[in-house]
Amino acid sequence: MARVVTTNAVSLLGVHGALVTVEAHVCNGLPTINLVGLPDASLREAKDRVRAAVSSCGYTLGSRRVTVNLSPADLPKTGSGFDLAIAVAMLWAEQNFPKNELKNWAFFGELGLDGQIHPVKGTLPVVATLAKYGIKKVAIAPQSIAQARLIPGIEAHAFSHLSALIRTLGGDCSITPEKNMNTASNWQGSKSSTESYFSAEELDMTEVQGQAEGKFALEVAAAGGHHLYFVGSPGAGKTMLAKRLPTILPPLNQVESLAVSEIHSLAGTFDAQAGLLRNRPFVAPHHGASMAAIVGGGTNIAGPGLISLAHKGVLFLDEAPEFSPRVLDALRQPIENGQIVLSRAKSTITLPAQFQLVMAANPCPCGNAFALNRSCECSPFTRRRYLQRLSGPLLDRIDIQMRITAPSRIERRQRYQGDTSKTIQQRVIAARQKAKVRIGDGPWETNSQVTSRVIQSWSKELEAPCLRLLDQAIERGVITMRGADRIQRLAWTIADLKGMNKPEKAEILQAQELRNGSVKNDY
Repeated sequence: MARVVTTNAVSLLGVHGALVTVEAHVCNGLPTINLVGLPDASLREAKDRVRAAVSSCGYTLGSRRVTVNLSPADLPKTGSGFDLAIAVAMLWAEQNFPKNELKNWAFFGELGLDGQIHPVKGTLPVVATLAKYGIKKVAIAPQSIAQARLIPGIEAHAFSHLSALIRTLGGDCSITPEKNMNTASNWQGSKSSTESYFSAEELDMTEVQGQAEGKFALEVAAAGGHHLYFVGSPGAGKTMLAKRLPTILPPLNQVESLAVSEIHSLAGTFDAQAGLLRNRPFVAPHHGASMAAIVGGGTNIAGPGLISLAHKGVLFLDEAPEFSPRVLDALRQPIENGQIVLSRAKSTITLPAQFQLVMAANPCPCGNAFALNRSCECSPFTRRRYLQRLSGPLLDRIDIQMRITAPSRIERRQRYQGDTSKTIQQRVIAARQKAKVRIGDGPWETNSQVTSRVIQSWSKELEAPCLRLLDQAIERGVITMRGADRIQRLAWTIADLKGMNKPEKAEILQAQELRNGSVKNDY
């Protein structure tokens, strides 16, 4: 007599999950196991892993014809996280175990041949998806329980071996799995954590000697979400400034924290012991990184790249002209849209990539063009060609472009080196709150995110001298129409930092200086 048993699992496309029903059908026929429903290569191998794992628990599979369907059938499924759901469905169908309790459960984990349950990347988005669909319980590996506990409203059970799971679902009360009933307070009580590249709590703006203009540019960038481009000689302080940008950005709110943590869980870089990520990520790839490493990639199903790991944080490209032009131009879409669309043979996924870009470059190949005590050996043509490796369309999207010079002897010996990161962060938060009041209930949070139509509506509030400054710059060819739009955004951010209701001529001039302060017009 045929028997059908269903279990619940999750298929991930990027950070978005879909509930998958695993159906196991057992009937008389040749002893085979067929897996259908668009499984990938690693998932097709699950039938061999499951057969061996179940055998290690003292049971037998495959004495009759078994068909396992992953529904919906048109949704691609990938990875070994389906092993546990397939094993339970097949075993319950083969052994006629009672199946009433299974509808409240979901299963996520990889099976070893000895029956051990191993963790799989992406626990956080998987459990979040299950909670959204109303699943009450999830069985996972013990190593994944720390991530699962961060999602409220779902009961997570950790099992180290398939036999323990079988006995628990069969009603054996002698088995006590590691269990956690999640509550919303997990986020509030979690310890702050940050990207593993450095600890933001150990860095402070007071460590930067001099660089008053660079610090001001950093504060404006943090308040308005603007992208930056620093040009200066080696050792001038470009990297030091860039690394301290996360220390003055507002902490992640609960929604942002969960979104960032889900991406890092999918990439396998998330340490759940410290709780959800609260500090902004800081990602600094090597200039030799490939396109797939930066934007994301994969053969059939694309995975997150470094720009997605920098979501809601900072992406720092040191020695920017040394990066591949293809990689740099690929950043234009996420800079504009805050996401990256990756198309592969079997799927097209959209990954979040709303980062703040900071680029740093030497003024020439030898790096000594602005040095006070070293002479530059590069010709003007060589310098111009070096910086022109950054395309015009990319630079046009960078709001703040300025030259960084090494601090003087007097600046290095000054006892007071400016405000602390905490003090600047409070000003940044106040400026963002003021901007949000002006922006209203739209989907935007900062001045850099609003549409050009919104900027045009705000420009009606500007005085005639402000508009005349912009018109003259456009007519002289100093800036483009896009550049005028960017200058207005900067001016509004500067006004927000000063507590003003609207920018005046002085703020427009400051914005122009921030926009056109690099070396692109020096050669």
